[in-house]
Amino acid sequence: MKELGIVKKNLKKSILNLTNRRLSQAKVNQQYSMTSLNNLALMLSESLEQMQSQMASGMKGCQNCQKKKGNKPGPKSLSEMQKQLGDQLKKLKEGKEKGEGDKGHKQWNKSLAQMAIKQAKIREHLKALNQSKNKDGEKKYGDLEKIMEEMEQNVKDIVNNNLTEELLKRHKEITTRLLSVEKAIREQDVSEERKAESATNYIQNKPGLFDEYLKIKQEQIELYQSVPAELKPFYKKLVNKYFKQLNN
Repeated sequence: MKELGIVKKNLKKSILNLTNRRLSQAKVNQQYSMTSLNNLALMLSESLEQMQSQMASGMKGCQNCQKKKGNKPGPKSLSEMQKQLGDQLKKLKEGKEKGEGDKGHKQWNKSLAQMAIKQAKIREHLKALNQSKNKDGEKKYGDLEKIMEEMEQNVKDIVNNNLTEELLKRHKEITTRLLSVEKAIREQDVSEERKAESATNYIQNKPGLFDEYLKIKQEQIELYQSVPAELKPFYKKLVNKYFKQLNN
């Protein structure tokens, strides 16, 4: 691995410089060694986490398979719920045009309230999804906040009995955008699964990787304790935790 090579190279240079009493240069080599060692620790830690996550997903998948033996339908996606609501709104609009709203005012208002509540619930689900998937604010699944604003407008129109073509058009556009969001999430999930499989295969194909790392770690442990690298607290904490796990 590249990082192992850098560690070995700078460790040798450090020893040579110490022997020749070039202390400042030796310190620089030591810091380079520890930085590479830190990078290696991160890589291995991430690989282990991916493997553990993959194993946990596999176990969960098996449990879900057992639960699905009763052939019960699973929960609907947001796009499916939005489409179903759109169909109901279309029927409600057709009923309004036929004068059905005037015949049973109380029942009509009840239907409007139910439609508004359904749209509000879908919006809350999307809000939770946005908080979960767009924590970094990159909007890699689209502008979910914009979709929520349009859903809020739908709720207002429904409550005010504004069952117009504009409402149905906006509703259809929301459904299309939700389909795109769900597709992007599925593709991201597949990509993450492939990365996890790649990390697992790499480690399995490198049986001496951990042995080599342990050897280098043993050579560097005293250096690490005496000349701490200038690492950020988070990475330093991760390296310490990783060493502790290896020692156990």
